[in-house]
Amino acid sequence: MKQLVRLFLSFLPFSLLEQAEDLIQKQLGKGSGAWSTKNEAEAISRFIEQRSIAQIVAIDAGANIGDWSYELLKRFPASQIIAFEPSEKAFAKLRIRFSGNKLVRCENMALGRVNGKAQLFSDKSGSGLGSLTKRRIEHFDINFEHEEEITVKTLDSWMRNQESGFTPNILKMDVEGHELDILIGAQKALKNLEIIQFEFGGSNIDTRTYFQDFWYFFRENNFDIFRITPGKPILVKEYSEKDECFRATNYLAVRK
Repeated sequence: MKQLVRLFLSFLPFSLLEQAEDLIQKQLGKGSGAWSTKNEAEAISRFIEQRSIAQIVAIDAGANIGDWSYELLKRFPASQIIAFEPSEKAFAKLRIRFSGNKLVRCENMALGRVNGKAQLFSDKSGSGLGSLTKRRIEHFDINFEHEEEITVKTLDSWMRNQESGFTPNILKMDVEGHELDILIGAQKALKNLEIIQFEFGGSNIDTRTYFQDFWYFFRENNFDIFRITPGKPILVKEYSEKDECFRATNYLAVRK
């Protein structure tokens, strides 16, 4: 049967095969993460309800102007959210957007591996592409010429300065290739996290991090990984090199 399929495919034009590959990958969630904020919120909502999380305390790392936080609040209006955004321009919009909601706290900084100062690189002020790495994406006609100095803190160090009993149970990360850095700087916070959402994609080429790194990290910390798709989340049962797909893809790590 496989030989017949291969024979049939050998007669198809490469352009058609590439279109089919693109469609299949997106249906599997690979490459469908760049435009799926609502889909992300719906996926994480399923797990919140399944686990009967009564009080949501969420960290939105790389909030930009707060679209993810907005979608979560639509579904769970009583959620407490701390939104971290280092870009001054994006932070100003973020703060205005949630100025009337006392449950949302906005922090003008980035979360990362260590405390200190760093350069935020982007194509323009307030861009959703801002990264602590100067990305090389001229092939998309995007130049990372804008820079601004920002503050970086680990989640653990930031939490030490909060009121006792403050315990986040959900972490969302969209920080353009530095998601693993946040996890490394959140070893204490990790013990109480139930659900972690993270993006994996082209920015991980620039930071030289791989899905394999996330796979082993979460396996060692007793989490299952689900890929968010246009349908329902898919459990990634075993690591495969096929998962090293550098197209914007969103995942959920759920405590076992």
